[in-house]
Amino acid sequence: MGFTEKNLHKSQYPLIGFKGKRIEALGKIELNVTFGEGNTQRTELITFDVVDIAYPYNAIFGRNSIIKFAAVINQAYLCMKIPTAGGVITILGNQEEARRCEDNAACAMKNVHAIEAANNDEEEEEAKPPSFEQHNKEGVMPAEHTKKVLLCEDVPDRTVMIGRGLEEAEESRLI
Repeated sequence: MGFTEKNLHKSQYPLIGFKGKRIEALGKIELNVTFGEGNTQRTELITFDVVDIAYPYNAIFGRNSIIKFAAVINQAYLCMKIPTAGGVITILGNQEEARRCEDNAACAMKNVHAIEAANNDEEEEEAKPPSFEQHNKEGVMPAEHTKKVLLCEDVPDRTVMIGRGLEEAEESRLI
């Protein structure tokens, strides 16, 4: 992109969320970002945090960028509309490329949201609250007793665990 690490300014805060981890940025840089052409062109100075990770995207626009451009986004259509002095411009994403990026990211992050298949011989069982030692050793555990609930009555091996202490309305909403 035509800049070196010498052009980066120190970042104050770490980034959280990449593969569920805390990432320290190499630094930040302000770059002019332009959408459109001719009289429907719009350019804004956007601050980017620069990280050194394998990720399927070259740049991610956050809320501040979207607000600065006054953009309206429809994620389902990969469409962004931006007002300019010459009228509203429409930027369309590439559906095929987006799917490829998401598939690559999903493969790389399988361990973040692993779902295990239920054993056929398992019946509804009560989870006991973890001890302090278990919690520290095993990570996050349910804070209360749980129960298995079918996600779809036609597919009996697809279940989810929910808390037993939920109010009836909340339990119905979750199911």
